Amino acid sequence: MRLLSDIRLLQGSFAALLCVVLTGTVALALALQYIGGFLPCELCLLERIPYYIGASLAALAFVAALCRCPPKWVAFLFIFIALLMFYDAALSVYHVGVELKYWPGPDGCSLAAAQAQQAGSLLDSLNDSARIIPCEVPAGYIFGISFAGWNALATFFFALCAVFAARFPLTRARRQHSA
Repeated sequence: MRLLSDIRLLQGSFAALLCVVLTGTVALALALQYIGGFLPCELCLLERIPYYIGASLAALAFVAALCRCPPKWVAFLFIFIALLMFYDAALSVYHVGVELKYWPGPDGCSLAAAQAQQAGSLLDSLNDSARIIPCEVPAGYIFGISFAGWNALATFFFALCAVFAARFPLTRARRQHSA
């Protein structure tokens, strides 16, 4: 019984940490947008969705660990978070490729679309409150790496953390149980 409570404590701790880190990353992106003035493109906004879902799932995993749900259920939530973060890492790598002009971006997210919007009539631009931010132009850089590049690194790291959170408590329990 003690072993099971140790597993739940570890899983709850990992879930709380993941929830805080994922929420903090989204908070940083929103602060850069609303305080720093860095406007996100279509891909930037798409890259935030896995964070919203992942933070919610991490909070659910935390509650599940506290409510004594089976550890395998909590591990399943961690695996789902890992899959979301791997997806976001792939999306971020795609975004970096668009920024570096390795391949074209989505149609509504290109410089041509932004220029076409600027060439439209004044009335049309007044009616359309959403400005097209081109994906080919990085919103900003930190230490020479674009925000999309940092997001690719961060989401890959978060995915590995979620895999570790899914495996470590169960593996540790098996080792302690067999000893």
